[in-house]
Amino acid sequence: MTRYEPVFNETALHAFLISGRKARTRLLDFIETLASEPMRPGDFIETSSQDRRIDVFLCDSWLVSIWVDHAVKELRIIDIERV
Repeated sequence: MTRYEPVFNETALHAFLISGRKARTRLLDFIETLASEPMRPGDFIETSSQDRRIDVFLCDSWLVSIWVDHAVKELRIIDIERV
């Protein structure tokens, strides 16, 4: 399968940048895995206000929320939060 390009929105990028070095490494590895497997379903699914499917993944003690834009082959990372 074609690898999709990860694209961070401002909220997700901020959360990523302020996480610790170890967490950033783990999150980046996880996001790279998702980019290589864009059809992988989330651990749970939400729906955005624009009726987009939002896949939410648990990565260690972090929730990573994405939506996949198949038209442009992008993995949109819209939120990263510590749980």
